[in-house]
Amino acid sequence: GDRNTRECFLRKRILMQGPQIDFLWAVVVGTSAFFILVVTLITVIIINQRKFISSQKAQMEALQKREEKYRTLFEELNDAVVVSTPSDQFLDVNSAGLDLFGYSTKEEFCNNNVLDLYINIDQYKEIKNVLKHKGEVKDFEVTMKRKDGQTVCVQLRVTSTDSSIPGDKKFIFV
Repeated sequence: GDRNTRECFLRKRILMQGPQIDFLWAVVVGTSAFFILVVTLITVIIINQRKFISSQKAQMEALQKREEKYRTLFEELNDAVVVSTPSDQFLDVNSAGLDLFGYSTKEEFCNNNVLDLYINIDQYKEIKNVLKHKGEVKDFEVTMKRKDGQTVCVQLRVTSTDSSIPGDKKFIFV
């Protein structure tokens, strides 16, 4: 008797709390599903970030290889190559350019202004004028001066380059 009464009481109590238990169970299941969703999303984000980083790293390595290849080509050319800005500041020079103008380092050479190399400034003004209208100058003979003051006759080919970056125009003298 006593046992049946107790079981009956527990069954009634469980049945009365059925909707509450169902609600709590729904909350637990819902929370678990939300947790699983969040973990899945975070996992997908992490995987995509890793793929993106790997892709960026591969692109950077390819860019560095290309840059190294062109830097080697630039440095090993037998022709002098000088890069400057439209405002007459030197940006770069290869070793043949250093030899031609009598400088020992790029830094020393680049501390000068383009105009410092010209004996006749009007020749440089003519070059800039042709660059402005045609974008390049071919086979222009000019007398320039070396670091030690000696003159040297050179035949220039000058190209104006534009990049996608505003204000990143350069003149390349060969």
